[in-house]
Amino acid sequence: SMALRDHPRISETKRQEIKQIAAQLGYIYNRQAASLRSGTSDHISICVNDLHNPVFLEFLTAIEREVRLSDKLMLLCNAHEDCEIQTSFIRRMLEQGSSGLLLSPVQGTCPDTLREIVQGNFPTVCFSRRLEDESFDSVVSDDTLGVGLALDELVNLGHRRIAWIGGGQATSTARARYRGFETAMNRHDLPLERGRIERIAETSLEAG
Repeated sequence: SMALRDHPRISETKRQEIKQIAAQLGYIYNRQAASLRSGTSDHISICVNDLHNPVFLEFLTAIEREVRLSDKLMLLCNAHEDCEIQTSFIRRMLEQGSSGLLLSPVQGTCPDTLREIVQGNFPTVCFSRRLEDESFDSVVSDDTLGVGLALDELVNLGHRRIAWIGGGQATSTARARYRGFETAMNRHDLPLERGRIERIAETSLEAG
């Protein structure tokens, strides 16, 4: 067992000899049994709100690389902006003994419910979106700043009649982006005309 796990107490020569015999016998290391023995697991769970959003391909590419370099396995769930799917996956993930969760929360995620499921001490990090009470660690973009910079550029190009179309009103990102839009419009003394502001509940391309 120690040889197959590259334990330093076993010489390199003996490790290679044992691994060669194991390969000839078709032996496969049972990580699940090892996890039960050690109380730890080698997989990290990732739950994203909607894989239709192409930005998640970039996120997942970077996450997969780091997980692989850490010699971990990645479990992935596409929650389709559905709280029930997200909750079910998190419960199953805990049952499987996952060692951590990266979560891009679906719209309407209740922080209290999430805390109850993971019992407060399970390693959980939100990304792309944060929960409003900020009770979980999060890694997010500065959406307020980003939208403000985008609007500044439009104004610098001479545009004055600027419209807003924003989806996912129940998310932290939508609120932060609209805040950036409103702040920048006021900074440039531009009117916030109702007919040019469309705040959409859905986050799909079709809704936009």
